[in-house]
Amino acid sequence: TQDHGITFTNRVYYYDIERAQLRSWPIYSGDWSSQLHAGLAVDQKGDVWISWNHHLVDFRPADGSYVRYEIPARATYPLPAAVIRDLPADLGITDVAVGKNGTIWIARYGALSLTSFSPTNRTFSEHALPPNAGDPAKIAIGPDGHVFFITNLSADHPGYGAEKVGEFDPRSGSTVVTEHGALSLAVTARGDVYTGLSLRAFGLGRLSASERANAHAQSRAPKFQEQLVPFDIDDRAVAVDGNGRVWVAVGGRPEIAVLSPASGRIQVCQYAAPRYHVLAGLGCAARHPAYYTEAGCGLAVAHRRDGNRQGGTSLVRTRGIKQYRGSRGLSV
Repeated sequence: TQDHGITFTNRVYYYDIERAQLRSWPIYSGDWSSQLHAGLAVDQKGDVWISWNHHLVDFRPADGSYVRYEIPARATYPLPAAVIRDLPADLGITDVAVGKNGTIWIARYGALSLTSFSPTNRTFSEHALPPNAGDPAKIAIGPDGHVFFITNLSADHPGYGAEKVGEFDPRSGSTVVTEHGALSLAVTARGDVYTGLSLRAFGLGRLSASERANAHAQSRAPKFQEQLVPFDIDDRAVAVDGNGRVWVAVGGRPEIAVLSPASGRIQVCQYAAPRYHVLAGLGCAARHPAYYTEAGCGLAVAHRRDGNRQGGTSLVRTRGIKQYRGSRGLSV
């Protein structure tokens, strides 16, 4: 999406790293003049799922076609009125993710629930969250199919937000809510949860799969490790790659850091031509792990392999690497 001030030119962009080619397609624009994309995910077939406001689009790059769906007009399980107060009651979708079985999971502003969509049956289902949760802001899928989420507004703490992390089990319908501040969320293939919050008391946080299992067995609240890296981070850009490494944006500087949990080693590389020094998003793939966008700067892609200085053509270039040996409080 490219912002033109008042209106938006809404297209889907795909950058082929091997060929150094950028392609784009226009998609539905019925009411996009005042709406930004709120989520993007790719399913196992290669379809791209895009969400904004009350709309969910299944875009098919093979032929440029798309199908648009509308989520239910009102959430069945809204946040309490004491929490919403004079805030907008419904701003629609805040994030989207694809489950292991192809189910599309949706986070919705102002809803004390998660929404799922079945591409096969083309039906939406709403899954209630407990009163100590909140409306999901960002979601990620664990290796066992559990849906992890961070909250926007707290349902049991009016006037406060971004202070809870939840784990929803689609099979049992049960939810575990942990008190922990976060504005970004990522889950590794082994089930370790990483969160980001720029406040120095939090920074990059980690809740390991083993700690979650132990806490469940001992009937206690799981405990996050905090401040895993010795610098502040931009709290909206955290991602994991296929090798289990954690990628974060360094706060206030044009740098991306890569943490290897197995060794505790941290590499920091500088990316090119920052205008804002703020990353709006960061994503990873197994072979070429760093994909990121700068706020207001459109698309940026870094072509890097295994955190080293080798690679091919890229939309941006990285320059310089700093290394840290060990990270704060990290246990594997």
